[in-house]
Amino acid sequence: RGPAGPQPARRRPARPRPASPSPAPAAVAPAASGGPKRVVAVTACPTGVAHTFMAAAASAPEAQQRGWWVGGGARGAGG
Repeated sequence: RGPAGPQPARRRPARPRPASPSPAPAAVAPAASGGPKRVVAVTACPTGVAHTFMAAAASAPEAQQRGWWVGGGARGAGG
């Protein structure tokens, strides 16, 4: 409370949003067609452990069947 009593809340003017989201830039060039592919698992887990292993267990058999390399790493509070 100020000396004149409670003041009404102030609102910030709304920011204009872009018409469409811009695509994220590719981190690496696409793999050459016909060659083995490399798949990197990125998981979002607070501890960075359980979902990494779950992703590996689900992805590895399919990647192996297709002749691809698959990998991941633990990143998080416990990883």
